[in-house]
Amino acid sequence: MDNRGKRWSDEEEEQMIHLLENGATPEAVASRHGRSTKAVMLRLGSMMDKGHGVRVRNVSEAVLAKARDMFASESVAASPAAAARGGGDQHALMKILAVLEEIREEVHKMRAHLKKKS
Repeated sequence: MDNRGKRWSDEEEEQMIHLLENGATPEAVASRHGRSTKAVMLRLGSMMDKGHGVRVRNVSEAVLAKARDMFASESVAASPAAAARGGGDQHALMKILAVLEEIREEVHKMRAHLKKKS
C-alpha cells in the first residue's frame, strides 16, 4: 500500500493514534500506512496544532515532543510570514512540504535501484 501524497482519512488517523498509543514507533506506523516517517510525524504535529491533543494523550511524550518540534520547524521554514501571522496558508504549505518530501524519498529510492542495476 502506498499512500504517499494522498490525504489522511479519519480512519487512518485513528489507526495511527491507536498504534502509537500501543507503543508502535512512528517508523512502524509509516510502514504500515505506506507513508514516510516524516509524514506521520508531521500529521501528528498538525493534529496537535489543531487542538486534537485529547485524541493523542496516550502517545509517548518523546514522540509528541518530536512531532511538535518537527511541525513547528517545518511551518516556519515553509513560510515565515504565514507562521508569524498564523494564517491558513500554513496548513496548505505543510501538506505541500510533506508531499515534496515523499517525492524526494521516492526519487532517492529509484536512483538507488537504478544504480544497483548498472
